[in-house]
Amino acid sequence: LTEDDASAIEVALARTKWPNQVRRSVSGFGACFGVTNGSKGAYIGTYTNQCESLVRLVNDIITKLVDDNFHWTSIQVNCNSVSTKHCDQNNDGLSGLMLFGDFSDGYFVSEDADLRTNATKTFYLFDGCEPHYSTNFVGRRYSVILFCHSCAEELSRDELEHLRGLGFRFPEAKESNVVEGTLSREIEGIPRAGQRQQQQQTQQQ
Repeated sequence: LTEDDASAIEVALARTKWPNQVRRSVSGFGACFGVTNGSKGAYIGTYTNQCESLVRLVNDIITKLVDDNFHWTSIQVNCNSVSTKHCDQNNDGLSGLMLFGDFSDGYFVSEDADLRTNATKTFYLFDGCEPHYSTNFVGRRYSVILFCHSCAEELSRDELEHLRGLGFRFPEAKESNVVEGTLSREIEGIPRAGQRQQQQQTQQQ
């Protein structure tokens, strides 16, 4: 992310009043924008329209950052949250992660991507269907995750068009961030987090 883009997102996050988390595996505050689901099926997240400016901002910035291989129907924002080890149940393909705030510790850990990081203002790819979690922290910490929800096709045409108008980028096919049946390993020069670490280690040798 550029400094200007990262700063714009961080300011917007700080200005938002976040509700309590509803997910069992995650503490703190946060909300899901775009496609989500509940006992009655798929629907548009309650806070999507209330936080429209933030949603548009994140979508516009990520659209500039990635190429056509990456899609997302949903944005999960976590504020001052710690997540226990879990696997997401409703994701299709790779997810994108960004951290923001002023904090110490607070590592995001993905076993699939061999990733352990608390670096802010960087875009990482990981597989949310594989085990991942975050560690305790001190300070103010935000995580922003972009992903394709497996229930997106349940929305009405009008609902889908509304979300496209907000900047969400839906896949044309069910596979989402998948290329010929295999998870896409690189998107516009953004390697999966494990690959990024391997490249950095190689450069240092």
